Amino acid sequence: MAVWWEQTDVAVYEQVVVLLSCALSVLGSVLVMSTYALWPDLRTTPRQLLVFLSVADLLSAVSYSYGVYNVFKANTWDCVTQGAFSTFSNTSSFFWTVAIAVYLYIFIVKSSQRLADSLVLYFHLISWGVPLAITVAAVSLQKIGYDASEVSVGWCWISIEEDDHVLWMLLTGKIWELLAYVILPVLYILIKRHIHKAHAALSEYRPILACNGLSQSVSSMADRKLTLIPIIFIALRLWSTVRFVLLLTDSPARQNPVLVTLHYKRHLSTTSNSQTPNSTMAKTKELSKDTRNKIVDLHQAGKTESVIGKQLGVKKSTVGAIIRKWKTYKTTDNLPRSGAPHKISPRGVKMITRTVSKNPRTTRGDLVNDLQRAGTKVTKATISSTLRRQGLKSCSARRVPLLKPVHVRAHLKSAREHLDDPEEDWENVIWSDETKIELFGKNSTCRVWRRKNAELHPKNTIPTVKHGGGNIMLWGCFSAKGPGRLIRVKERMNGAMYREILSKNLLPPARALKMKHGWVFQHDNDPKHTARAMKEWLRKKHFKVLEWPSQSPDLNPIENLWRELKIRVAQRQPQNITALEEICMEEWAKLPATGIGNTFQGAANCIMFVLCTRPVRARLVARLCCRSNDTRSNSDMSSQHTARTHSRPHTDGPAVSHMGVDESEDEE
Repeated sequence: MAVWWEQTDVAVYEQVVVLLSCALSVLGSVLVMSTYALWPDLRTTPRQLLVFLSVADLLSAVSYSYGVYNVFKANTWDCVTQGAFSTFSNTSSFFWTVAIAVYLYIFIVKSSQRLADSLVLYFHLISWGVPLAITVAAVSLQKIGYDASEVSVGWCWISIEEDDHVLWMLLTGKIWELLAYVILPVLYILIKRHIHKAHAALSEYRPILACNGLSQSVSSMADRKLTLIPIIFIALRLWSTVRFVLLLTDSPARQNPVLVTLHYKRHLSTTSNSQTPNSTMAKTKELSKDTRNKIVDLHQAGKTESVIGKQLGVKKSTVGAIIRKWKTYKTTDNLPRSGAPHKISPRGVKMITRTVSKNPRTTRGDLVNDLQRAGTKVTKATISSTLRRQGLKSCSARRVPLLKPVHVRAHLKSAREHLDDPEEDWENVIWSDETKIELFGKNSTCRVWRRKNAELHPKNTIPTVKHGGGNIMLWGCFSAKGPGRLIRVKERMNGAMYREILSKNLLPPARALKMKHGWVFQHDNDPKHTARAMKEWLRKKHFKVLEWPSQSPDLNPIENLWRELKIRVAQRQPQNITALEEICMEEWAKLPATGIGNTFQGAANCIMFVLCTRPVRARLVARLCCRSNDTRSNSDMSSQHTARTHSRPHTDGPAVSHMGVDESEDEE
């Protein structure tokens, strides 16, 4: 290859590697774009973002392919053009890679498709606009158009002879590359953690699922692919980044790719050693004992701290600290740390954590006895503090309806039918229910701050009477647009009374709330609701009724309104039944429509997943077990299909909402 302008020698195998990488990028980009164009079923928003990433990668691959076989003279039109295209496309690919990860994080973990879709425009502005602005500025200031083979083969980039070359190298690619290294693993770790929770939630139901084996294998495969995404990205970009770092440190290894690899392996070895704690209770990364001894040996041989740091790949400040420690204490071992040691050994911590994970109903006394048999004497308070450090705390067990296998299968069937229903359908449902409010009953949880032995002080107690001191029965309805009517049921409700309530109190709130044509009415499976006469009456009135799964009394989103109403009523402390009714009506009228809509939106996002595994609120279960045999899934975006987190109701099938009555946790 002829050298025209101080050209850095490029090995033949480097050219082969670059061309092979470019060929794979072109092939992958063409496949993604062609499948998106040919098959409408694959035109989802994440795949659309993947298409834009493929466009950026395709431009980058073409530019690199052109540059790897050409020897450019500095600041010529072809060198500047190739450098500008490479800079723009390369930087844009970083932004699009992060954009896809951000979209999937919001879509899966935050369960908000609307928010994720609203960010697409901003993704375009940032992923195309920022690289374009940087490239135009660099070309205008004549910063692009010089050989950059010491950093990346086949790229006319920034001149390393300029004083501000580091700044422009960072702006035109490296700073965004380093940020992607950090952001991608963090987001995908959070996504995987969310999926793992769903796997754990689904485990107790897998034995009764018809698609048990298939769903588990497909979801596990998608889970593994999520792991590969950041690994592949970092692996493909790492070579260029290492050479850039070596360039900044003025290392001769940057000019020899073989030395680059050896230098990188040595750096990894040093890093892995520095992350090996010498004590099981170490809380910070520290050097291995061998490395510390080498530092002392080199110091005794007359080497300076700077030389030792460069030779071993350790910071100068760390080298100095180890030398000072050796001079003072004549040892490089870890010194005893301040503070009392933990009573329970790390092995004991693992034992009690494993015990409560297997059996959450294990008492602190049981754990104290287990440790005592193992030779460790501790108190219950020590058990509590140890488990809290492990992220475990004692809470009151939630009471939920018993779900038999037949109920779970029915819920899974409902989830299959409504995975792709539009979100607007949820906003077109009027939800209804009855509730009982007691005069002096436990309508809401009350906590007080008190001193020891002051639990019976009148300020710290809630007066109670037998049977709650009387109660009233209420019927109410609401939609995502606001509350409907609230009616007191003064007698024992039967089918005739229920029909009368609906005839007088259902259509007026529907008109007041401006429900769309074809709105849907929901009520539960109470016998008076499902009686033949009631169904016939609803049919004659042309009401569309939302079917309701069995054993689902706590899934109606109106339960949140009942809870809010009971809290407000309890705060006003009514003294008789008449006052109780008046306060209920007043507080119901004060419920804000906007707040109800926002609360309802959260319920609509994960309603079908509560159907599948209500006790654990696993938002991914429907995709994991209901869509595992979907023939439309693609290998490159199977993790996206697996993690689909939005499902909505349909007017001719069952649907419920994730709106628990009381989500608070009571610590022991």
